[in-house]
Amino acid sequence: MRKTFPAAMRVLIAGVLSLGGAAITNTGSASASAGGSGRIAWHPCAEHQADQRLQCGSITLPVDWARPDGPTFELALARRPASDPAARIGTLTFHPGGPGLSGVDAVSDDRYFNPEVLRRFDVVGFDPRGVGRSNPVVCSAELLAQRPEPVPASQHAYDALVTFNRALYADCRRRTGPLTDHLDSVSVAHDVDAIRAALGEREITFYGVSYGTLTGQAYAENYPHRLRALVLDSPMDHSQSGRSFYVTHTAAAENILTQFASWCDRTTTCALHGRDVEALFASLSARADNGELGGYTRYGLSTEFQFTTWLPANWPALAARLAELDSGQAAPSPASASASEVRPLADLAFCQDWRTGVRSFTDFSRIVAQSSSAAPHLRVGAAAAESFGFCLGYPGGVTNPQHPVDVDMRRPILVVAAQHDPATPRRWAATVAEQIGPNARLFTYQGWGHGVYRQHLPCPDAVVDRYLIDGRLPAPGAGCAAVDPRP
Repeated sequence: MRKTFPAAMRVLIAGVLSLGGAAITNTGSASASAGGSGRIAWHPCAEHQADQRLQCGSITLPVDWARPDGPTFELALARRPASDPAARIGTLTFHPGGPGLSGVDAVSDDRYFNPEVLRRFDVVGFDPRGVGRSNPVVCSAELLAQRPEPVPASQHAYDALVTFNRALYADCRRRTGPLTDHLDSVSVAHDVDAIRAALGEREITFYGVSYGTLTGQAYAENYPHRLRALVLDSPMDHSQSGRSFYVTHTAAAENILTQFASWCDRTTTCALHGRDVEALFASLSARADNGELGGYTRYGLSTEFQFTTWLPANWPALAARLAELDSGQAAPSPASASASEVRPLADLAFCQDWRTGVRSFTDFSRIVAQSSSAAPHLRVGAAAAESFGFCLGYPGGVTNPQHPVDVDMRRPILVVAAQHDPATPRRWAATVAEQIGPNARLFTYQGWGHGVYRQHLPCPDAVVDRYLIDGRLPAPGAGCAAVDPRP
């Protein structure tokens, strides 16, 4: 179910390309933008003045791509030019996920991509529509402070959450404007192609991680001929029902608890070494239910655990934290709220990309019961609940509903996944690769974590770098051995 460009916009982009084509043979820094704002005026980034290599700019784009002559907004960009211009391959555009993470901030970090990639590519990041500097979604802080937990346990709590969600949507839309209704991944994919056109590039290389892979998939569906290469790292499977998303997401969180427990069992320096970690977590959750864990709720505890386990480098500190909680020596951590820093943009984007299939408290209760069966110790999948619960009663439109990815792309696509991903299970990556077909190659890191490339592991990094630079795919079924987190 491919959502294609309106005919009027295809004509507009064609005009853009004819205006910007000359920039390909120069620096690529000056060409017309899709929104009619003229050339990209690259300038030193005010927030990163110490880094003279980093350049910032913006392009003017339609709020609604179906109405290219309607309201517009400014999309913020940052560019790190290839450190070796003579060896430059082209432009690497990337989406760091979230939804709600800033690509402008990410491109300022030298550690995001490896040195050889930075040598060979102009790396271009952007703040997706509604994020950071790109017409950010703005809502009442007072209202957000009243946000209930997204796992209602009664009809009354369910009704209260639905009422809150609708009030929050109305408030955000009033403060933010019409962009509130156009945050879906297909709209972001159209923005990416406008960036390509504004840069004067015939093709781009695209790297997406986590939620950014939805944009990558949508871009490949709509612009397969514009992709030199595409990496989908820890991808979303957009073919799932709402129920499947919630249950498999929560099961992945339970799996990482099991893996975390196994790591503690074989690691003598783990603060929980020699203990039954799964039983301990269940005990802490029960104490939270009874109000005996220093202000934690079960959902808050699950949130801190799941988001902390995304990067295995955090596991030693997490073990120490759980030990402190068990001994009564720790107060609730501000980190438990870190997942909400990108809200409510993340909620609104997810709600426009997914039909939950939930019409009542009974529907929701059945999904929660099924996910609890799939996660007997954790029971609450915080990341799934964050995304899913706040779409209950959502009054806006689902503009990019679920569908199997439909890509007619001749060039190979690299799909990368960890065997034990607490957020996007490997089975999602396998399904995405199957849907794409023979041109997709699934590569598995046998370890843990969410976002394989950003963990800076030599083996998987080398596979991704080779593909980005030379287009070389790993052998079918290839993988890298797991590397234990170091205390």
